[in-house]
Amino acid sequence: MGCVPNTFPGGKPVGAEAARELGARWGFPVPDWTGRFMLESVDAAARGDLDVLYTVGSNLLGVLPDRRSVESALDRVPLRVHHDIVLNPSMLLEPRDTVSCSRHHPLRDGGRNTETSTERRVIFNPEIPGPVAEARTSGACSSRWCAGPGPSARTASVSTPRRRSGRRSPA
Repeated sequence: MGCVPNTFPGGKPVGAEAARELGARWGFPVPDWTGRFMLESVDAAARGDLDVLYTVGSNLLGVLPDRRSVESALDRVPLRVHHDIVLNPSMLLEPRDTVSCSRHHPLRDGGRNTETSTERRVIFNPEIPGPVAEARTSGACSSRWCAGPGPSARTASVSTPRRRSGRRSPA
């Protein structure tokens, strides 16, 4: 149910030693600095300190208390990526740089699904007919963004990333 910017997979605090361990396991250098919690990111956006804001499954205008301040902060970010299974008001702010809607969990295409609110509550969604041809699964969207420009990062099935995750994320 989500992630936090100061903890690596397996619950290890972000730091030099944990970053080296994960880097050895994953096969690439892992940064040893912590990220920002969402409110810290919104504050950084308000100061003009962000070039890109990538949100996953969040409607900042709907869950944070001061809608006008949040809207003003988001307006200052040159590139916003909103990754969610449903459209929400945060995605529709000007300028509409990037909107990335993913479909729900790949094993539930055309079925019921859940999401987690910012308050960490599980929300049960009604059935969504589909799949929508243009929509990608969350994993496919994240993989594509991480891969950078060029051919899309693809896997043969959902079991491939799950096997990798099991090997690469310490329990």
